[in-house]
Amino acid sequence: MNAGDTFIPARFDNHLWVIISEPSLDKQNVVIVNLTTYDGVEEQTCTLDVGDHRFVKHKTVVRYRDAKSVPSSHLEKLERAQMLRRHDPLSAELLRRIREGASRSDFLPEQCRKILDTQGLI
Repeated sequence: MNAGDTFIPARFDNHLWVIISEPSLDKQNVVIVNLTTYDGVEEQTCTLDVGDHRFVKHKTVVRYRDAKSVPSSHLEKLERAQMLRRHDPLSAELLRRIREGASRSDFLPEQCRKILDTQGLI
């Protein structure tokens, strides 16, 4: 999988997850974040609206607090086991916006911030 690729964990939730790091630079530490419905309480560092991505049906936010670092092999294993479904990749512009939001978020886990910083993405 590559930066900007998206997927839905088939059995875990209905949130769209996004790869925001560059797996080609570090296959052991792939940073993923999820999108969630805007409810007025969630962090609003990066908001998406209808038209930003086919999955987005209403105002949505990137939930940086749930960001994770996972090995690329883990995502590939889940895909082979049909435990995640790929969705449309992000546009380059939307990936840029989400990374920019990651640089400003007060909630992005420090490990994820270090990976993105090391890769020169934030």
